[in-house]
Order: sequence, then C-alpha cells, then structure tokens
Amino acid sequence: MKKPLLTTLAGVALVAVGTAVGGAWYTGTRLEGELRQAASQAQMALQAQLPEYPLHLQLVELQRGIFSSTATFSLNVQAEDRPPVEVLRVLDDIQHGPFPLTRLKSLQLAPVMAVNRFTLARTPITADLFTLAKGAEPVRLDATLGYNRTVDGGLTLAALHLDQPQGAVAFSGLNATFRTDMEASRLRLDSTVGQFSLNVRTPDGWAKLETEGFGLTGDNRRNADGFWLGPGQLRLGRLLLAMPGKPAVEVRDLQLQGDTQQQGQQLAGTLNASLGRLDIAGKTLGKATLSSHYSNLDSPALAQLNALLQHLPLDTEQGLDPTTQATLQQHLGDVLAARPQLVVDDLRLDTPSGSNHLRLDLSLAKPATYDLPPEQLAAQLLAGLDARLSVARGSLVDGVLFQPGAQRTQPAMQQQAQATAEALAGIGLNSGLLKAEGEDLVATLNYSAGRLMLNGQEVPPEQLLALLERPQPAAPAKPQGKAPKR
Repeated sequence: MKKPLLTTLAGVALVAVGTAVGGAWYTGTRLEGELRQAASQAQMALQAQLPEYPLHLQLVELQRGIFSSTATFSLNVQAEDRPPVEVLRVLDDIQHGPFPLTRLKSLQLAPVMAVNRFTLARTPITADLFTLAKGAEPVRLDATLGYNRTVDGGLTLAALHLDQPQGAVAFSGLNATFRTDMEASRLRLDSTVGQFSLNVRTPDGWAKLETEGFGLTGDNRRNADGFWLGPGQLRLGRLLLAMPGKPAVEVRDLQLQGDTQQQGQQLAGTLNASLGRLDIAGKTLGKATLSSHYSNLDSPALAQLNALLQHLPLDTEQGLDPTTQATLQQHLGDVLAARPQLVVDDLRLDTPSGSNHLRLDLSLAKPATYDLPPEQLAAQLLAGLDARLSVARGSLVDGVLFQPGAQRTQPAMQQQAQATAEALAGIGLNSGLLKAEGEDLVATLNYSAGRLMLNGQEVPPEQLLALLERPQPAAPAKPQGKAPKR
C-alpha cells in the first residue's frame, strides 16, 4: 500500500475512532462494551468515507486500570477469498474522569468524562512512517470528552521527508484543533499546513507540486438531511504546479469563503473567493475575485437526489432502467419545484491592461414534462436569466500575449497581439454578439417569459447558437522584418 494512502487511512481511522469513542463511559464495568460499540460506529464511519476499500476495525485488546486504561484497535483489509491483513494498529491511552491526571497537572480542574490519546503502533507496515517522522509520532489524536457531550481535541500529523531517485516528498506537518459533540453533529475546526512539496520523475521529465500556507477553518452543524450549515474558509498562500513540457502555473493568496443557512426546508448561502495573483510561465496574468449567493434549495429533496446520484452506475452506455429514470426525474423535479436561484454578483478578472466582469442571475423551474425536444425542455427549465459580460480590449491583448512561447516585450509580438485582439473584437461586434461601451466590449443576455434578448434585441435561440458556433478568425501573420543583406 502506498504511503500517502497509508497516512490518509491513519488520519481517518484515528478521527473515526476518536469521535465514536465519545459515547463511552470510562468508569465501572461498562468500559469494554462501550469501546466495542465505539469500534462498530467507527467502522461505519470508515465505510462511509472510504467505501472502495474492504476495511474492518475492531477492538482487539483492553488493559483496564483504576485511573487509566489502554485499548488497542486493529484496522484490517478483508479482501474476498483471502485472509485479513492488518494495515494499522491504533492505541488509545484513556485517562478516566472526572479528574484525569493530565488535566490536574495543567491545573484544569473542571471535571470531564475522560482524556484520550490515540496513536499508531509500530508495525511492519507502519515502520517506514516512524522512520520518516524521525522518531516523532506520525499521527496523534487527542480528545477530551466532557459531561456536556462535547469533544475537544487536536490532530497532529508529523513532518515527513522522503527523498528517492524517482521522487521526493517534503511535508511540514499538520496541526488541527477541533470541537465536536458525541453525535458528530457539530464541528468547529481550525487546521494549518505550513509546506508540502512533491517532485516525481516521469518519462517526459520532472513534475512538481508545491503548496504553502494552507489553512481550513469552520464552525458548522449538520442538519437533518446531512448538509453542513454555517461558515467555512479555505486559505492557500501559494500553489505551484509544473508539468513536463507545460508552462508552470503559480497561484498566490487564494481564499474561499462559504456560509450556508437554513430557514424552514430551504437552504441559502454565499460563496466568495479571491485570488491574489495568477502567474503562467513566470508571467503575471492577473488577479480575480468572486462574490455570489444562492437560495431556494430544498434540503430534503436535494438530499434524496444526492443519495440517488451516489448509487447510479458509472457506465451509462445502456442508459438507466425505466424505474431508476422515473425516480431520478421525480427527485430532480422536487429540487426544481423550489425554483433554485444562483446569483453571481460579480466575477472580476484584472489583467495588467484591463478589468473584466461577469454578472449573472439564474433561476430554474420544474418543467411540465421531461419528454420534450431539448430546446423546449431548456425553455421550461430556465425560469429566468439576466447576464452581463464586460471585457476590456486591453485584456484581449494580454490574453493573446500569454500564449505559450510569446515574448511580451518584443514590439513585433505586441503588434501581432494588438492586431489579433482587434480582429476578435471586430468579429464579435459585426456579428452582434458584442457591443462597444468606451474601451470595453459588452454582451448582455436576458431570458424571461419565453423571450430571449441579446444586447437589447430579441433573437430566436437557434440564431444565438449559430452565432456562438461561428469559427474564430485566424491569427494575423507575424510582421516580417527586412531581408538580410547578402
């Protein structure tokens, strides 16, 4: 089994065990029964997170004491017609409440149910992880279980370094703190990863992936349909991807922020994003921001549709059977009946020579029937559309200059890019797809009550499709210099 997968299994296993053990009462004779029940719950969590792997988790040993106990869990791979193979062995050091010794030493005098520390045991399979961690615990999960059914703790992944002829991995480690409850219905999370790099030798050369400053935070609760509500944020200071024969792509200062709320059965929320800088082949293309929101998502209907989609066969060449097709249309109709809406308040891309914007307001509706030609079905699905695209002429030039191998500083290349951009703008203006507003090229598209309006003029849908399918003009020939003297 590959080490990245092994590390992932270790983290998932420890988190699953740590959350499920939250229901145990760590005093008296109930300890063993509660731990076995916890192992069963953790087994279900593993199957939900990694359904493609035949994993089995069980309690294999319990050493019970008066003030502390040690439990050992084993994670096995149980393939068909083969004996089980142990993948991981997890140790749970349990300090009994109400006053565990660890908390007393740090003067934390509030009574708690127990303090747990989950670690990996060294086995032939995990021995390399301990070597890469240079003596540190590769994975550790600490969890304090309160009498108010809260679980406070932290997850630590040790720094790892692997250097071999075919590739190298460097990982600065992960630190995460969390607060949840014994039913895992709430989660407050704050996690950070300093640096990660991966270099792999391929037949075409070296491939590289580097990240810096990754962080994930959230304060969420799960609703009755399994959707997480509340705010969350992802941060990434830097990402570099370099593939052999391709221009390197570098992203800096990426942030994603989302917040989902529920009123009645309807979900609504916001999704905002910002990108501080995008570089291609060492040249800055620009920066971007997104501000958007959505509403009218029926939570029960969306959960039913999502559950059905997860079990649909991937190979659909023969199509769905009539019963599944009818069920899919019913669940999709229930979602569309709420008239879901997506609004892009502003999607902005700033290049060195201009600013570009997209605004969109899209509403969907339930069609009277799905047995319609595609054009008529689309007309019934689309309850409303209001879109506006604004492109700066200077950004067209920037886009042409970012083609592979372009030399931006050469006057001849700049002239060629200017000519190509003007040709593209001319095609859009002459066809009616675009209109000029100062130095910007603008397109508006509106649909309501069966009428499609392009730049204020009503157009049949088939005419719009014909305009969009027109071929792009060929790039102008490169300016020719003077012939060299013989």
